[in-house]
Amino acid sequence: ENGCDAAMYGHTHVPVITEEEGILIYNPGSISLPRQDDRRPTYLCLDVDPKGEWHPALKYVKDERREARNPKKQFGWFW
Repeated sequence: ENGCDAAMYGHTHVPVITEEEGILIYNPGSISLPRQDDRRPTYLCLDVDPKGEWHPALKYVKDERREARNPKKQFGWFW
């Protein structure tokens, strides 16, 4: 409606990288209060190449508190 090429938004705390009707749509998610199913802290890096093309990348923050609550099991265990 406004002739934009991309829309970036936040507040939902759920990461999104998609395209709808030719419009790129990005949401970085949240580092402190993630709300997607796996609750992994996320942020978004957006690289713009010399041709002006956008390359978004969703990044995950290593959450040591989460790993302490859910330690990986040793041999023979499944998690």
